[in-house]
Amino acid sequence: MSTLRERLNTGVAAGVGLTFATPQLVELCGRVGFHWALIDCEHGAFSAEGMEHAIVAADGVNLPVMVRPASDRPEAILSALDRGAAGVQVPHVATAAQADAIVRAVKFEPRGNRGLGTSVRAAGYGIDLDLAAYMADANRETIVCVQIEDREGLANVAEIAAVPGVDIVFVGPMDLSQALGHPGDLARPEFRRDVERAFDAAHAAGVMTGTSGNAAWVRYGVGLGARYVYTSLGGVLQPGAREFIASTQTAPSR
Repeated sequence: MSTLRERLNTGVAAGVGLTFATPQLVELCGRVGFHWALIDCEHGAFSAEGMEHAIVAADGVNLPVMVRPASDRPEAILSALDRGAAGVQVPHVATAAQADAIVRAVKFEPRGNRGLGTSVRAAGYGIDLDLAAYMADANRETIVCVQIEDREGLANVAEIAAVPGVDIVFVGPMDLSQALGHPGDLARPEFRRDVERAFDAAHAAGVMTGTSGNAAWVRYGVGLGARYVYTSLGGVLQPGAREFIASTQTAPSR
């Protein structure tokens, strides 16, 4: 089983964002071929137990899971990581100091101050635990993705990307377009120039980039160098569902 980090190091990782999920739905996403899934606790309906059930199902089909916590609070980040998430995608990151605090919440000593629980799922419930190896593996593999989606974050993106431990700078197009005064107008030339400047600043710092949206927007992001991309489950379901429904209405009568 390759990790999400390994996938990102070799090419584009195409994911699916889930605002609700049963274990069976997560399993289906893995079997259909997605490279990873996002459990969205910012906009979605996930309890801590539901998040863990989703990650257990994902592990069964070798589907890495990222979690978007509802906030940058250390306890929200820890909840995702203790349950076995590959990393966190933290919304509304506006400053380098905030990004550094997020990294510290993700990493164990000596880089960070993540709470050390040895009976949690991520640690194999403590059974035959090699503590030093567990901590080293977590510090090496866990992914820190920070979302740029506000004016302040856009202005500070170079400094944010330069924070040691930040792996991915993610441009959130909907919130960023809203913050800039033209919500949802992703084709606006000045908006695209802002997005491109953010990508360029991240790449100059040696950091990967990501974005999400429909296929056209994601293709645009990949063209700018994004490797960490995803779309919503509804966005995938809608075209196929409508095509199927339409096909049933045009069949020749007998």
